[in-house]
Amino acid sequence: MTERIKRLRDKVFGRISFQGWFTLEKIKMESYLETEDLPPILRRARMLEKLLDDMPISLDEDDLIAGSQDSCFAPTYNLFKGGLQNFDGYCRYADVYNDLSGVPKDELARVRDFWSNEEFERRLAGAFTLVEQLAVKEGVCFVEPVTGHTIADYGKVLGLGLDGILSEVSEREGKARNAGEEDKCLFYQAVTIACNSVKRLASRYARLAASMAQREEDPERKKTLHGIAEVCSQVPAGPARSFYEAVQSFWLTWMAMTVEQTPNPYAFSVGRFDQFMWPFYRMDREKGLMTRDAALELLEALYMKFCLGSKFWAVSQNLIIGGQDPDGKDGSNELTWLCIEASEDLKLPQPSISFRYHKGCPDALFRRVIEFAKKGMGMPAIHNDEEVIRSKVATGVSLRDSRDYTIAGCQEPVAQGCENARTTGSWFNLAKCLELAVNDGVSLLTGLRCGPATGRFEHMESFDDLVSAFWKQVDYFLDITVEMHNKTDRLLAELCPVPFLSAIMGDCIEKGVDFRSGGARYDFSGCLVHGLADVVDSLAAVKKLVFDEGMVSKEELMAGLQSNYSNEALRQVLITRAPKYGNDEDFVDRIAEEVFITVCDKVSSKRNAVGGPFRPGFSTPSTHVLYGLRVGPLPEGRRARETLAYGMNPMQGRNVKGPTATMKSATRLPQFRATHGIAFSQSLSPMTIQGDAGTDKLIALTKAYLDMGGYYVYYNIVDANTLRQAQKHPEQYRDLIVRVHGMSARFVTLDPLIQEDIISRVESGL
Repeated sequence: MTERIKRLRDKVFGRISFQGWFTLEKIKMESYLETEDLPPILRRARMLEKLLDDMPISLDEDDLIAGSQDSCFAPTYNLFKGGLQNFDGYCRYADVYNDLSGVPKDELARVRDFWSNEEFERRLAGAFTLVEQLAVKEGVCFVEPVTGHTIADYGKVLGLGLDGILSEVSEREGKARNAGEEDKCLFYQAVTIACNSVKRLASRYARLAASMAQREEDPERKKTLHGIAEVCSQVPAGPARSFYEAVQSFWLTWMAMTVEQTPNPYAFSVGRFDQFMWPFYRMDREKGLMTRDAALELLEALYMKFCLGSKFWAVSQNLIIGGQDPDGKDGSNELTWLCIEASEDLKLPQPSISFRYHKGCPDALFRRVIEFAKKGMGMPAIHNDEEVIRSKVATGVSLRDSRDYTIAGCQEPVAQGCENARTTGSWFNLAKCLELAVNDGVSLLTGLRCGPATGRFEHMESFDDLVSAFWKQVDYFLDITVEMHNKTDRLLAELCPVPFLSAIMGDCIEKGVDFRSGGARYDFSGCLVHGLADVVDSLAAVKKLVFDEGMVSKEELMAGLQSNYSNEALRQVLITRAPKYGNDEDFVDRIAEEVFITVCDKVSSKRNAVGGPFRPGFSTPSTHVLYGLRVGPLPEGRRARETLAYGMNPMQGRNVKGPTATMKSATRLPQFRATHGIAFSQSLSPMTIQGDAGTDKLIALTKAYLDMGGYYVYYNIVDANTLRQAQKHPEQYRDLIVRVHGMSARFVTLDPLIQEDIISRVESGL
């Protein structure tokens, strides 16, 4: 790590909060007041134009790269701020003002009231029926307007430049005008405005760097500033001609993309960085224009651009390396190794590094990946090319595009640069459906009827009666979830188009349609399914102990549920005498397989607002903790409000036969059918995998899991005692990074409930 990088890294930790986003909110408000009569897509283009023209810009004295996303995020991500008991969304728009300080109250109120009453927020607030609102309040389902969670075609910008894109836009606009296609003409006008505003942003940075160079006395810094000015004069307007220009072009493109969706454009992801950047890196190295050390410094400077303040608000900015190329050959290269080194060197949680494994992966590279994993940062997450590509093809993505998949946000597979995946569009709680199934559709927590009347458990004559009631609840609430998601998606498409993002996503320009209105080549919607293991363990307990063996009567179990297990002896019977998912036991794993496949089929049958299919995903970005707070007691022995199982993992403390058995249970399920991805983690003590022998063990374990059909896995390699000490002495554990779900984070910044969940999973080997 160079001295410059050390200074930049220290500055990252020194930034506590961000107020710049409020400046952007004011600029946006001014733009909206000036453009009330324009169609939404032109209005949004003019908004971006005003933001990029008027927002304050600066260059740090150690900057190598111009641009910043700092002002795009408000510090409201609920994994960090606390109060999860009252969770109603990761970053509700009205909440972004609550953490603001140093702004006059009247000014704050004016801007807040404007945006709180703007048409999108107003119509969204009134979009849902009382039945739908009750489903959300009870924790059965949840939807959100998806902003980020996608991956642009950065390679197109690097290869053509914005001028090349604008040339294509101009040609297509002329054809649309001749054909009388007014909507397409509006779209192309908006794209032109947006792209030109990004070019002007680059020019602003070029002028700023040149001006600073004139005043700079240090010759080395003067040279660097002149270099920034020169590069920003070339890109992203023109094609990149070097690795340095490619990095700068990428970053200004990223910055403009996040500005377009401020505040809180969470989980925009980088994609296959070692693929689209490789031609520029290779060219510079072959010509002797850049040393490996200089490239590493530039890469580390870029990585730190993703890190916002001490809590790193911008989460799940996924950068994936390795894997097959579109022709099916291994795509790894020298830059793949450099990306690992940069992350390992910096020890920062962003960008979130993922790795694509396939059977042709070089042994030396995979060993390097596992050695990186042993560092205990929760990175890299490892994805199985064979299974993910199989899954993508099954959803209708071409083989070539499927081979070029990448990861958006946490672990959701998307085709690079041509897919609107709406990855966090909907969330679904199987565990709550089971709670309602045993109690005739009435919540055991609130006493409110929120589901259909399917009978009370003590009146059911067979295990199949309970299963039937459960699926009726699932069907009822899945329809509600889809309808709510489609309402929000239609509002986003109508009122919040994204002309700049559309410019850098295939096939929006070809179609003349905005990204949010169906312009992308592939249009899907994600449904994140929660509570798999909770439902499976509960059904196994009911089948074995109630109906097969008669050890527990229906009346006893129902009394236990209604009293939240005041009878501890009953609870222990349910926990200890029934088989639990995650232990390689056929009885319960067969139930898990049936539940998993049925849920996948039901979700996949649904359609979104533009006709694309929903995709099931068994990932729970800490929402297994949040949903658990709204789920009553379950037949597995779980008490009310306790956390649910994480992703596709077993319930914490119920996997008693070690990681191999857990992996065998998980791969009993056909994971490729979860086309929206899965979350599966394993926690290991650093002591068990020390040295080369430990690396060999972890390589063997990982390959065995992947070869059995494992889709995805990550490791938290840390002991629970270290985490407890970090809770007591956070100032001593500034650099302690853990994997939360699809992202890594500084442990000491997390909400206490999330900390406790991670500790419990570590203690359980999950």
